[in-house]
Amino acid sequence: MLSFWGVDVASLPFLDEVIRQLRAMLFDGGKLLVVTGFNEDVKESIEILLAKHKMTLAALEQDQISLLGGSAHLNETLREAQELREFTAPELAERLSMKLPAVHARLNALAEAGAIARQDDPTAKRGKRGKYRVPTPADAGNLAPPPTAKKVEPVTA
Repeated sequence: MLSFWGVDVASLPFLDEVIRQLRAMLFDGGKLLVVTGFNEDVKESIEILLAKHKMTLAALEQDQISLLGGSAHLNETLREAQELREFTAPELAERLSMKLPAVHARLNALAEAGAIARQDDPTAKRGKRGKYRVPTPADAGNLAPPPTAKKVEPVTA
């Protein structure tokens, strides 16, 4: 969980460094990265960064997991995945009336965005099959309330 509670403005170079490094580090370890607590200015900066790098990122907004920087078809796929909660690619493909390779491409993009988690399915009778799970808002940080605001006095030289 990457929280921006109390952050009024975040520069693009800062966001670039933090988000890209965290994504690379966490995704390689199979962990999810979800951002939360951002105001409209920070959200706009994140979306500019994501568009620049053609990336998508999971976000927790108003007790709902959504996508920042995602296309309409990825948002549609996430909504259907959220309805299923836990599923296999063939189950999602049937629900979306799509071919399996197209669903796999979308699932890979959602996993990279941090919106879904994938584990190998030990019940697969042949080959390798993944079981996918969509985190609930509670999974993404137990919906902790924002920290209380503190008044900061200006520093004088």
